[in-house]
Amino acid sequence: MPQRSTAGYGIPATTEGCQRGGSSAVQLHIWRNESMNGEEQVPVTEELIDNADQGRFELHRDGDLVGWLYYTHLKPNRYALLHTEVESSHQHQGVAGAMVRRVLDEIRAREGTITVICPFVADYLSRTTTYADLIDARHPGYSDRAAAESARAKSGG
Repeated sequence: MPQRSTAGYGIPATTEGCQRGGSSAVQLHIWRNESMNGEEQVPVTEELIDNADQGRFELHRDGDLVGWLYYTHLKPNRYALLHTEVESSHQHQGVAGAMVRRVLDEIRAREGTITVICPFVADYLSRTTTYADLIDARHPGYSDRAAAESARAKSGG
């Protein structure tokens, strides 16, 4: 059965509506401000799903897939974070940053470590020490966006 966790968000854990077959989900209700003066707020449902069958974490907002982060799950409990993508209709809305934060919180809740391959994740981590404890000591990956992009260019990726 898929697992959901709150990953530090204070939302009760539930398994209702989870996808089957290697996926787990974390659901969070957030508020989106729809007006410039901050008076009207519309509830937004945000859900992080670990789609293990496709090797990616997926971020859904109001049921729509808005972004995903490809990974390889390595032993013993290490995640190589490979590549982040955001649907074109949701770019420049903070989706990638929110997704990376949610993925890192989920990996922390699983007591895992990370190897950073993705340039966006490397850039995100270079701007904070909040997740430094997740970086695998033996296999840290790239420490910044430039190093990750350079390696990707050299490998033809």
